[in-house]
Amino acid sequence: MMQSVHRSSVTTRDNARLTDRQKEIVRLIVDIRTEKTAKIAAELKETTKLLVEDGNATNREISGRLRGILKRLEDRIAKNDELASRLGCGEGTVKIHLHSILIRTGLHTKEELADWGAKHKEMLV
Repeated sequence: MMQSVHRSSVTTRDNARLTDRQKEIVRLIVDIRTEKTAKIAAELKETTKLLVEDGNATNREISGRLRGILKRLEDRIAKNDELASRLGCGEGTVKIHLHSILIRTGLHTKEELADWGAKHKEMLV
């Protein structure tokens, strides 16, 4: 009988040894998420301001804007091609580094890696 592993029972390796290039990739993932989150927050603030000022906005207009913002929130993690472009390397190189980083940290996704990187900034210098 197979036992399922719950994510909460999987611990990350806080002392993961990463190469300088891998540290750079993690920092970049955190930075890109921070940049995108800031842009989305500004967009949400602007939308809220417009909705408050314009009492004539319809529910369809409001829900359309909010759906767009929610979709952008889903896309705030860097894509491999975006990372490769910023690092000046190939997408395959990024995939190899990401795979190694995820194994070394015990994580499963770039979202988890971004959270881990933000928490362990001192390790990434």
